[in-house]
Amino acid sequence: MSGHTPNPDTNPHTEDETMTICTDTTTDQLRQVPLFAGLDDDELAVIATAARHIDADAGTTLVRQGEPGHGMLIVIDGRLEVTRDGEHLADVGPGGHVGEMALLTRGVRNATVTATTDAELVHIGGPRFAAMLGSFPEIAAKMLPVVATRSR
Repeated sequence: MSGHTPNPDTNPHTEDETMTICTDTTTDQLRQVPLFAGLDDDELAVIATAARHIDADAGTTLVRQGEPGHGMLIVIDGRLEVTRDGEHLADVGPGGHVGEMALLTRGVRNATVTATTDAELVHIGGPRFAAMLGSFPEIAAKMLPVVATRSR
């Protein structure tokens, strides 16, 4: 791993050598996220333009409980631990994701997420995602039923 991992929540605009633009292969990972399940391949390719790959070293805190959320993470390789108030909630491995509601709500994080192994992740940043939705409102309309269900 790189030895330096940007925290996408504390600096949502970070674009350095550790964050690279995703390719079309990312659409397969996006398809597994319930928020994007109703999107077709072309729409998933548009979402992928808002995504960046991140390499995280084991022990890196990626999301902190109580801090504002600016995006979501999808695990390509490695494992993440999710905790709330120091209590273990879940382990997230390849194909899993955390923080998808932060893309839309930009609310306060309700859990802390830490890489328990070196991890390869896809980060979709809130500012890039919002700009993309502004250009493609039909994608937002397709995601609305999932958002409505999740916010109940």
